[in-house]
Amino acid sequence: LKRLGSVRFVEPLKVNFRRAYIDNDRYISEWHKYENAKPVIYKIMTDGNKTTVYGKVVRNSFKPIMEYTVVYTKAKGGIKIDFSYKVADFVSYLPRIGFCFKLDRRYCNYTYTGYGECESYIDKHMASTYGTYRSNAKKSYEHYIMPQECGSHFASTALEIEKLFELTAENPFSFSALPYSVDELIKARHDFELPESSGVYVSVDVAMS
Repeated sequence: LKRLGSVRFVEPLKVNFRRAYIDNDRYISEWHKYENAKPVIYKIMTDGNKTTVYGKVVRNSFKPIMEYTVVYTKAKGGIKIDFSYKVADFVSYLPRIGFCFKLDRRYCNYTYTGYGECESYIDKHMASTYGTYRSNAKKSYEHYIMPQECGSHFASTALEIEKLFELTAENPFSFSALPYSVDELIKARHDFELPESSGVYVSVDVAMS
């Protein structure tokens, strides 16, 4: 993560596995068991310029759904993030695995290298072309009748939130930058019920179902 300006998150970076269900997701009954689960940090260790965070994704009356470790290493002009995880054996698979955070809505413009220009996913990118594109949070949101997961870009290798930071990774990732949070998309039953946007919600995923 290379800093381009003064990076301040409105809501901090956190591990995320949830998404607003698409039509096909509604029939995956297993996922409904995990809807109230959340990431919990149980240990933090700092050694010089390196901070290691240990956490689990948990919910009441369940064994941990996933265990994870995040290592933040300060570097000149930015920070390196190493992320490792293990999903519990009783979990078939999860909607997504990655991070999410909220930015001030001033930082709505972004440039990326990946599958675009329309939204793209591992099973939905044949109509997309790999290249470098410029977009914004409002344009990325797809106005489905019932709000759902949207706006992601598959197999991306670089993301620049203009005037804020540039993100690159050793392996391709998926990401989205939308005017609504996952919770807001889940709660709204119709597109017109969505509240006025209060920021830019960025998701960066190492895995997306």
